[in-house]
Amino acid sequence: MSIRCRDQHRPVIMEALRRARYKFAGRQKIIVSKKWGFTSLDRADYEALRREHKVMPDGAYVQVCQPEAVRPRLLPCRIGIVEHILMISS
Repeated sequence: MSIRCRDQHRPVIMEALRRARYKFAGRQKIIVSKKWGFTSLDRADYEALRREHKVMPDGAYVQVCQPEAVRPRLLPCRIGIVEHILMISS
């Protein structure tokens, strides 16, 4: 059984899981993940990257922003396409 929740709801969820353990046979353990949600980032790393604005939310996951040298230069190309579309429509 796996549950993902906000940190503020952790005590309530822990109590619910503790009570649910009695409904299943065998040994049931409650493990708190070190990761942030569904991402592959640790909590401390995610919070540091978020403060530095280096992660972008992407649904249930996040995208880590790449440095300027590695990022493809698509912005000028997209601006040119938008201007071309505006010229055709007017």
